Amino acid sequence: MDRGPPSRLERRLVGLFAKAVFVRGRRRTPPEKPKHPPSQEVVIEGDVGQRLVARWFPVERPRGVVVLAHPDTRWAKDWFVQRGWIDFIHEAGLEALAFDFTGYGASEGPATYPLDDVLAATRFAQAGSGFLPVHVVGVSYGACAVANAAPRLSGVKSIVLESPFPNLNIWFRDRLRRLAMDVFDRAFPKTSRFAQADENIAHALPERILFCLAEEDETTPPALTEAVARRAPQERTTLLRVPGASHLEPFTTSEEYRQALLKTWLV
Repeated sequence: MDRGPPSRLERRLVGLFAKAVFVRGRRRTPPEKPKHPPSQEVVIEGDVGQRLVARWFPVERPRGVVVLAHPDTRWAKDWFVQRGWIDFIHEAGLEALAFDFTGYGASEGPATYPLDDVLAATRFAQAGSGFLPVHVVGVSYGACAVANAAPRLSGVKSIVLESPFPNLNIWFRDRLRRLAMDVFDRAFPKTSRFAQADENIAHALPERILFCLAEEDETTPPALTEAVARRAPQERTTLLRVPGASHLEPFTTSEEYRQALLKTWLV
């Protein structure tokens, strides 16, 4: 099998499909924009022509930088502000870089894969950190992107994956959409390989990997996150279960999760 990158034509066709099916309406402004802590808006130019709009949240004498990959929400990067992640990261003495995926928020560009955006944001953080440790966090949609980027995250100290799923074929529950994804995989095999989180995480480069699952998650059932975690390098991987939490709730409901984050970033 040819394991080279997808052609420009395949990227374009897949990108048009993704924009029509998955990211429609993601540019609509959320009901209420959160108030940002002191920060600087930055623009990240990606390798495949995307223009990512991001915010850098600095601290004095930082101990490292956390790159934040958001879930599938109209809040985009502001979701991390709204949920209190930025304040928590600052209290740990770390800076944060939160970006909008292409097609979300203010980010623009041609057809890209989410992992391309993770790689671009991570390289930006590494270049701007002054050789400080860089960590990457992905939640749900963002977690899958981070898992798929993991084999290329050279020099990254840790990744945190909250509620990732192995691939869209498994995540979709209805028979029609699963059938459509099977057809998609046959039509675009190279693109399909870029979206297999359970396959790509097996080749992850970061030194530490933390998985988090919400035991009451009906959007990404725990078994799906477990399936990805089992494929990660076990000697570097920790899996944390949060009882009583639903999708996107672990950070705001679990002190154990917050402590696990600190341990992952600061060890």
